[in-house]
Amino acid sequence: MAKGANGGPIFIIVIVVLGILVFTMGSSSDKQTGQSEKAPISFSGRSEPATISKPAVVSGTAIVGSDNELGPDTIINEAKAEREEIREVIPHTQPVPQPVGETLEVVEDDGYTSVYAGLIELLHTKSGPASSDVNKEYIQIKSTSKNQANVNITNWSIRSSVTGRNVTIGKYEKLFYSGRAGSKEIVILAPKEKIYVLTSRSPIGSSFVVNKCIGYLTQFQDFYPTIFTNCPAPEDEILYYSKDPGIFLDNVCMDFVDKIPMCRIQTEPFPASISPSCQEAILQEINYNSCVDKHRNDEDFYSTERRIYLKYGSEIWREKREIIELIDEYGRVVDFFDY
Repeated sequence: MAKGANGGPIFIIVIVVLGILVFTMGSSSDKQTGQSEKAPISFSGRSEPATISKPAVVSGTAIVGSDNELGPDTIINEAKAEREEIREVIPHTQPVPQPVGETLEVVEDDGYTSVYAGLIELLHTKSGPASSDVNKEYIQIKSTSKNQANVNITNWSIRSSVTGRNVTIGKYEKLFYSGRAGSKEIVILAPKEKIYVLTSRSPIGSSFVVNKCIGYLTQFQDFYPTIFTNCPAPEDEILYYSKDPGIFLDNVCMDFVDKIPMCRIQTEPFPASISPSCQEAILQEINYNSCVDKHRNDEDFYSTERRIYLKYGSEIWREKREIIELIDEYGRVVDFFDY
């Protein structure tokens, strides 16, 4: 009984002591573990503060803030490259009328670029818009080799991203007649055609499409850029005269006609040797309006060049540090260039 009585209390004391030791060692181990997370021991014997990696942020194709971060020059260059790709891609799903005779490919819409990007372009040169002379300031729009359709550019606009100035391309008088009012038509840009959008007033008071007779108008008016002239030959025009077929047998008359320059009307007095019938035939048949009447239905009557005059009295575009955008009727960028 005595042995059993003494053994009981001793056993309980041993259990309590072991429990305290286990608890004390566990707490010490937890503290050491926490310290190692906050301040890892370096090989130099000093504690260094912990570093937390910042989250990576995607910028274009570069990952900024990651271990593979690209330099600023690389990011800028890639951004420029991506912007230039606008000229090669046609992202668009907006409801625009399809050009005549063609269906444009519809791809992903980026909310910024027109369906006509890459098909219709600005001529990227400062020689026109940077002119300090309003009569020589112009912007050229062209249909690229990729375009196979007739594109209606009526209500498109040209805008300066620097000044905010904006001009709209409206309807125009496609076929000009001297002394006659013509009807207004929408502006259609066919494949391989170009349009000069000129700031000034028109020398003839109207916008127009260059045609095979327009050279007659250059006799009294100056056009810039210069218009290439190639009118029908005067000796061919005189053949349309029907009042007196006998003039075709009049060698004096026909010799005189052969000497008349192309795209020129007769303004000097006629020599006395020229018969009244010959004089009437020359004045009636060799001039701009008569040329248009005879040839307006010819397949080659119109050239590929159109001229739209904005009728401004002063320059629109900056001489330097300018950004010019071509905007379609939905407010999307077709093309842009800077200088």
